Amino acid sequence: MNLKWFGSLHRTGPLLTVLCVFLLLSCTDNKIKGDPKKTLGTYVGAIKKGDFETIYKLNRVTARQLKYVGATSVGDVKQQLEENYKNNQAKYDATELTFTPNVQWAEKHFFPPSCVFELSPVRSLTSIDKGNPNALYEEGFLVISTVSVRYPDLTEAPELDGKKISSAKYDCYLNKIREGGNVRIYDVDDKWYVGGCILEAESVEYYKK
Repeated sequence: MNLKWFGSLHRTGPLLTVLCVFLLLSCTDNKIKGDPKKTLGTYVGAIKKGDFETIYKLNRVTARQLKYVGATSVGDVKQQLEENYKNNQAKYDATELTFTPNVQWAEKHFFPPSCVFELSPVRSLTSIDKGNPNALYEEGFLVISTVSVRYPDLTEAPELDGKKISSAKYDCYLNKIREGGNVRIYDVDDKWYVGGCILEAESVEYYKK
């Protein structure tokens, strides 16, 4: 999933500028519906334990699949759900270590069983898809929490550039699932889903040889 973070205001007219300023101000609002930090903590904990059932329910991609497959009236829905679960679990199990952004299930290798993690308070951002005519009118939130991780067990620590990581930080983002074709007022929806985690390269510390 390619996310377009809120950037600089473009000179495209007074109305657009006012709307962009409104969205920027909304990003500073601390009144976030639901508890995305708790969701992320549960998700990371599930990765540590290898609890794919929980991971599957809280990952945005698979939660969206689960939601829409479950709502269909075509074919054997139960069988479709079972196959979707098995297919995603197989992909999860086969995922190899990578720090490339936006690779689904990459976070599987960031949070091994022995790691110790701490979540920062969530930060609100507004995602604007410039190709979507309704984007400027959506009052949704995209939130990020920085996860600080220590790897006390050398054997389970991820490796980067041939070196074992002793500690690192990851920016993990959570967002919502669009409902139907109409503009969704996301800030009344308390359900959050994890979109993925991206390594902060400058935060990486390595084990000394």
